[in-house]
Amino acid sequence: MGNRLGKFLKVYIGGLVLGVILKLLHSSIRWEYIDNEQLSQKEENSAVIFSFWHNRIAMMPGIYRGLVQSSVRRCYALISLHGDGRLIADAIKFFGLRSVGGSSTKGGRAAVHRLVEKAKKGFDLAITPDGPRGPKYHCKSGVIAVAQIAERRVFPLGVAVDRFWRLGSWDRMIIPKPFARGVVIVGKPVVMERDGVRDTLRTELEEQMHEVTKRADTFWDSV
Repeated sequence: MGNRLGKFLKVYIGGLVLGVILKLLHSSIRWEYIDNEQLSQKEENSAVIFSFWHNRIAMMPGIYRGLVQSSVRRCYALISLHGDGRLIADAIKFFGLRSVGGSSTKGGRAAVHRLVEKAKKGFDLAITPDGPRGPKYHCKSGVIAVAQIAERRVFPLGVAVDRFWRLGSWDRMIIPKPFARGVVIVGKPVVMERDGVRDTLRTELEEQMHEVTKRADTFWDSV
């Protein structure tokens, strides 16, 4: 009992601290959004799925509101059930985001069902298809399964900042530096038809994610 309580408090307090740090950090970043007008189209049941690489996850909480240009829309992110994932799940609450616990290695099937439920209720979803353990920049099929069952479009996102630190993690996690400039590039949505060939759709999404990520990473080269 004591160990469980201690673990809970550690994660809870850690999530609070991380949330405050991320909130302060993101408030200093100047974000620019490219091609996100397609997200403001008024459609019935217009919830969408955002797909971005795992090493950009520290940038996601601060961009959602600017991305959808709405204070009404809500988003659920797929977050790992491992310890670090629980810290992130608590931290993103500071940005009005919620999470569904699970990954390709733990709780995956249950997570798919919960994500589908959220999408059908009108919530946007945020998924890192190469998480939580890689391979880096390799799109797994989980996001395809969710999109096909929920019948939602998947928008690939290229997210980058001009000044950052890199962690020594498997994905070389990117942490923005204070007062950096950031860019979010919204790629062409991939329509996930229920009878579509899953591996074909996975390849299409992966190629588009590589494209928008390259555009974001080289954005300031032409400025």
